Amino acid sequence: MSGLVDVCALDELEEGVPAVKRAGNRELVLARWRGEVFALRNVCPHQSQSFMCGNVHPRLRGSSAPGGLIADAADPVLACPWHTWEFRLQDGRCTTDPQLRVATYPVGVENGRVLVDLRPKRARVAA
Repeated sequence: MSGLVDVCALDELEEGVPAVKRAGNRELVLARWRGEVFALRNVCPHQSQSFMCGNVHPRLRGSSAPGGLIADAADPVLACPWHTWEFRLQDGRCTTDPQLRVATYPVGVENGRVLVDLRPKRARVAA
């Protein structure tokens, strides 16, 4: 990855708790989940609010049983604290409106430091 920016120490990030950090001229929200670190732009596209004080948790999906839900820890989401809109950490897509997306950024960890490539990843569109 080229164009990496050192954002913070890995131990500054608490598992499942979003942290707002500056990287270059951007404000990002970082989320640590099951050994991975994700970086998203810190602006919810629903109403342009910060994700500060948001929540990271497994994505909930319906099951075949009436009223049943399945928590998918392999597909974590970031919930906006203002209106609880949820965005997938892996690609920034909104779980309720796939037209909405938060920019996501590649992350690396080296020598205990979180490095973010400020060139946004492109979301893949399902065929």
